[in-house]
Amino acid sequence: MLRILLAFFLLFCISSVQADCLSSSRWTGVNLAGAEFAPHAIPGKLNENYTYPTDKTLLYFQDQGANVFRLPILWERIQSRPLSDLDEQHLIQLNRLIRFAEAHQLCLVLDLHNYGRWQGRPLSTRDQQQLTDVWFRLAALQPSGRNLALGLMNEPEGMSRTAWFNLAQAVILNLRQQHIPHWILVSGGNWSGAHSWFSGSAKEPSNAALFSRLQTPYHRTVIELHQYADKDHSGTQTDCASPATLTSYLQKVSDWAVQHHQRLFLGEFGVASSQNCLDGLQQMAIQLQHPAWKGWTYWAAGEWWKNYAFSIQPDAAHPIKPQLQVLKPFFAH
Repeated sequence: MLRILLAFFLLFCISSVQADCLSSSRWTGVNLAGAEFAPHAIPGKLNENYTYPTDKTLLYFQDQGANVFRLPILWERIQSRPLSDLDEQHLIQLNRLIRFAEAHQLCLVLDLHNYGRWQGRPLSTRDQQQLTDVWFRLAALQPSGRNLALGLMNEPEGMSRTAWFNLAQAVILNLRQQHIPHWILVSGGNWSGAHSWFSGSAKEPSNAALFSRLQTPYHRTVIELHQYADKDHSGTQTDCASPATLTSYLQKVSDWAVQHHQRLFLGEFGVASSQNCLDGLQQMAIQLQHPAWKGWTYWAAGEWWKNYAFSIQPDAAHPIKPQLQVLKPFFAH
């Protein structure tokens, strides 16, 4: 009965309120990492194994111009068993962040940071009920979806691209059939890199081939890609490919999106602070102004990063990190 009543309420929200993170046409912001830390420690202890961002950090990046925060979370932490209630401790934190987003007219993207796995086991299309369920419950934290977007799965490299596409498509249709009005972000398969978007074979189609036929009821679904600047595209090195190389990846995907009537979101990209890397970051930000892109979130910020080379979390030595100085003019103020 509760699910039926919630479905009717969600349908009312769709018909009476434009369900849109902000009323902004573009989302530009940052990943606030921490809640997904120590995935080996399940459930783990808050502020010992993992952390959630503080209001101070949220206000800092809003003051810099950010209007969206991507929040990585672990499925196993927020829901200890598939199809069960969400964990009360995590609900307290998530509700706090949603209320903050409401009060400050921000968008919060919940990112299920599970790499296409549940407790290490690769997912398959047989898991569509479980994945739909956790997102139905998370969507209910703000039924209108005005400040809350749903990031179905981060970098589902635990599955084949085809298996992920089929699972993601089924979950999107399931959620829309239950009248979930929220924006949905769906990652490409594997690592969802822009550089590899067109790579495929007869046995395993490319992301470009698969997602060109993505069905997006309500037209509030965007395809999430990632693109790191280091030459092996892993996001683990401090070197950077040339600015021209990086922008060529984004331009090709932009052209593809226009051709296939899709919208894009760059959920993760990050660089070290060398001048070559900063030049590449600036050129990427320019390319992301293309109308095919709904927006982006830089990787990353968060209070626990310490000396992480890509971090734009302020510290005593750097009240504004060099990467943030580059990004500030591109925030959708």
